[in-house]
Amino acid sequence: MVRSSTESNMVLATTRAMQLLSRCLLTCVQNGDGSDLVSSMLTEALEFVWTHMDHYMDSVRHAAQGVLANLVKTGATLRSTDKRALDLIMEAVVQIPSHKRARYVCLSTLANDLGCQFLLDRVPNMIDDLIFSLQDPTIAAHVSTAFEMLMLHHHSECPDVSSWAHIWLSPLLCTLPSHCPVLEVILRKAVKHCPQVISHLVPLDLGNLPPDQLRTVLACLKTGRQQGALGGAGLEGKWRGVVDYSVLEGALYHRDEEIRLCALSLLVESNRSTETLLAGELRLVRTFLEYNMNTQLPSARQQALALFRKLLTRLKESSASISRMAEQNRLKDVFVNCCDVSPNAQLKTYNTFLLWLVDFSLASLFPGANFGRRGSALQILVYIQDIIGFDPADILWGHSPPDMWTGSNADTLLECFKDTYENNKVLALSLLVKFPAEALGLNDEAYVRQLFGASVKLASSHRPTDCITAAYLLKLLVCFPASVATLPLSQVDNGAMFAVLHELTGQLERELGLAKKSLLQAAGQGPMYGTLFCVRYILQDLDLR
Repeated sequence: MVRSSTESNMVLATTRAMQLLSRCLLTCVQNGDGSDLVSSMLTEALEFVWTHMDHYMDSVRHAAQGVLANLVKTGATLRSTDKRALDLIMEAVVQIPSHKRARYVCLSTLANDLGCQFLLDRVPNMIDDLIFSLQDPTIAAHVSTAFEMLMLHHHSECPDVSSWAHIWLSPLLCTLPSHCPVLEVILRKAVKHCPQVISHLVPLDLGNLPPDQLRTVLACLKTGRQQGALGGAGLEGKWRGVVDYSVLEGALYHRDEEIRLCALSLLVESNRSTETLLAGELRLVRTFLEYNMNTQLPSARQQALALFRKLLTRLKESSASISRMAEQNRLKDVFVNCCDVSPNAQLKTYNTFLLWLVDFSLASLFPGANFGRRGSALQILVYIQDIIGFDPADILWGHSPPDMWTGSNADTLLECFKDTYENNKVLALSLLVKFPAEALGLNDEAYVRQLFGASVKLASSHRPTDCITAAYLLKLLVCFPASVATLPLSQVDNGAMFAVLHELTGQLERELGLAKKSLLQAAGQGPMYGTLFCVRYILQDLDLR
């Protein structure tokens, strides 16, 4: 096709002229005239529409679609007296090849003016043809748009949700392959338009679904929850009255990483941060942690930690909401109806889960634990400290206060300084600075000198990881000024920092003197880069202005 400007202008002008003529024809028919004119020009008008519906110019395609819409309205107007025009249009539409975009635009246009049920009666295999075409990636986008429009249009004509779901969604789930990209898009649209359909999308044998279909069902459940279609506590053994807890539990340790994260997201994310977490949901979260604490995929670990941050935020805010409602003597009517438990029992459930979470995270810091496990455990502990805290006066700790600030826990976190990954050292330090000096043993002068001596010795190591460990140990001592009170210069402003820097600069001078005598000897016995690293790290928190 030659796409010259002259040809484009001519085609556009012709299409607009045809649109004007079709509008005039519709007006005549609506006024009771022009029925003979319709039969004489309809065939040629339809041929014009088919040839221009797939034109490369948007304006030509839209004008051709307008011509078709006017012709359909004309046929619909004459339907009571003369069905030949409408029959001719339907026959022409059915004969359009399935790979043509015009076919799906025509179906959408017909549904707007004649109703979707009319199309289903005239073309019984229409839905099967649409689903088959959805598998063709070259036209899937156009077919998907038409399918969604027809499906939603038919919902307004079919008040029975069960029948509507059986007509449109059941063949979609049974026919389309589970990896088809448009399947989830269409199902999400259906759930968003009619949240009640969620019960028809969850098959009875959910546990034996292929991974892609299981992922799709979980996504639909999440959409349904966002639309408020899922209930409160639900039936016994069923999460929110829709799906068995055992199915969600299986999804949380599924072999597919994405399915595990979808299931966790379904449990954790909510429209309201004050929505109460059910005891069954917290039990499933424990299951997820037990099987996924040591995940090696960085992206999955980040997504999981982000969800745990949301979980702790919900625990904090929902507990505050429960407390406020209890004080206003309105809790029984609101809370018991949605969760069927008392506020005291719910807070005890929260407390039990948090105590387990703290103990499990600390237990995951055992010697030999991989980076993923240690990093996740430390990050969860930091989230608990930042979002909830370990104050026994907090309502979340009312039933059983946390036993966090103990010597054994401090020793466990100090062992994390030996980790080869610096990020874990950062997280461990952020927790250790919250401990009392007594739990760390920093009230014992002999232990402090031993720790300080070991730190300075590590700073002279030729292994980079030892130097980093020394820097974090020295930073910990600086955070407890009373622990280094016996060192020189410790009584001035920022005395702890100056005392540590004084010791480091003294060691640096000794290493420099050794280097002046023999670089080979200095490289083995007193490399300066470790000491310099410690000095620079300590000075990061000093305001020199």
